Amino acid sequence: MASPRRGAPADRELPTSAPRSILIVDDMGSIRARLAQHVSQLGHRPSLAADGRDALEQLREKPYDLVLLDIQMPDMDGHAVLTEMKADPGLRDIPVIVVSGVDELDSVVHCIEQGAEDYLHKPFNPTLLRARIGACLEKKRLWDELQARYRDLQELERLRDSLTHMVVHDLRSPLTGFLSGLRELQDLGPLNDLQREFCDIAIQGGQTLVEMIGDILDISKMEDGSFHLVCKLIDARALLAGAVRQAEPLAREKQIDLVARADPNLPALRLDRNLITRVLVNLLANAVTFTPHGGRIEVEVGPSSGDPGAVALFSVRDTGEGIPAHALERIFDKFAQLQTRTPGRLRSSGLGLTFCRMAVECHGGRIWAESEPGSGSTFRFTLPAVSDALPAA
Repeated sequence: MASPRRGAPADRELPTSAPRSILIVDDMGSIRARLAQHVSQLGHRPSLAADGRDALEQLREKPYDLVLLDIQMPDMDGHAVLTEMKADPGLRDIPVIVVSGVDELDSVVHCIEQGAEDYLHKPFNPTLLRARIGACLEKKRLWDELQARYRDLQELERLRDSLTHMVVHDLRSPLTGFLSGLRELQDLGPLNDLQREFCDIAIQGGQTLVEMIGDILDISKMEDGSFHLVCKLIDARALLAGAVRQAEPLAREKQIDLVARADPNLPALRLDRNLITRVLVNLLANAVTFTPHGGRIEVEVGPSSGDPGAVALFSVRDTGEGIPAHALERIFDKFAQLQTRTPGRLRSSGLGLTFCRMAVECHGGRIWAESEPGSGSTFRFTLPAVSDALPAA
């Protein structure tokens, strides 16, 4: 084994990765100098701060990969520095090794609870210091890589959403033309029963696509904050009746009993009528889809007593197969698909329930689902009082 080169420290370690920036914070010049020497020997770039305030100024001026922090300093001690760092989103991810003359368990525990990565007692062991620095810098490197990949994924998601929005927006015009052509075809001359049935099916499917396109475009606007509500005072009973009229044909096809109830004493609500009507129709259509032939759906609106500030509670209850408890939150996610109790069948909420959640939240309300497998499902959402609702456009 080759002996160490004469004149070089025996514990010197050549850098195995790119130099990193390390801030050394200590009120004693001799300690700062010794720590800086070890950091330089490891191939990293040391910077020095004589007190806590100077340290925070330097941390906010340039990025650092690690902080070696003394605890007992005048004016602003290491505990205060740790508190400031962990409260600052730009600094909280920088690892901190406390190098302190206080060798007490309470001090160690307090520093770790404040967010310090590690703790060393003065006089420190150079080999142990080197190992702790190496471990912290490796964690920081992995964290930086993770953050960079997350940013890349965010950018890819943004590009995907932008492309989706563009394609979906461009689909609206040809689809509208397609539906207009079918309706004109029905009016041009007599059609036999089979032809008219197929035309009706095509028009219904095309209209569903138009509604899906509307949901996608509106969700995109809600996500980027460009959606504007058109709020007016609306009678809740009239709102419910309008949504039920749209859902009744779907329920009749499956011989489902659709029952609506509205509290006559409910005050008028300030809301976007089109948006909340679409929420109700989506929930009713979803209930029809997962309610068997001959089932029952109950939709009602009444006063809300559970949510502070909420005045109205809407409920849509079905007699379908229900939703597992672990899936009740996921069903409002984009493109969520849940395995139903029927083998091979997926309960897909697509974008409908995502639209419902965002539309309700835009009004300052809350939406959730309650269910027990085999006992049906209930979707509920609240809307705030007139004084709390968003102002009319």
